[in-house]
Amino acid sequence: MTELDFAGPIAREFESGMLESLSLDRMTFGSDGVTIEFTAHELFPGRFRPHVPLPLRPHDRLWDLYDDLATDIDEWTRWGIAVPLREAHETQALSERAGDDGVVTLEMP
Repeated sequence: MTELDFAGPIAREFESGMLESLSLDRMTFGSDGVTIEFTAHELFPGRFRPHVPLPLRPHDRLWDLYDDLATDIDEWTRWGIAVPLREAHETQALSERAGDDGVVTLEMP
């Protein structure tokens, strides 16, 4: 799987899915996953940046760690990225400090 396989499903979660109350600012893909920058306007407003590891193929160790029942990349993105990202935002937004760039780095659960 490539970063292009994940870009659409991640963007869709921000447009009309689990993360639609947040605004996607940027996705930066690297060899070990994707860094997602987003802005929250309600419920813990601010700018946030979690790094999300991505599986290399369906049902590898990382895929199964987040959602071993997912049958496609859209479903995995919902349960492997969107739900943990929302949880990270809701539980860490107030306890973490923003960096020099004004963005709070979140740790994915």
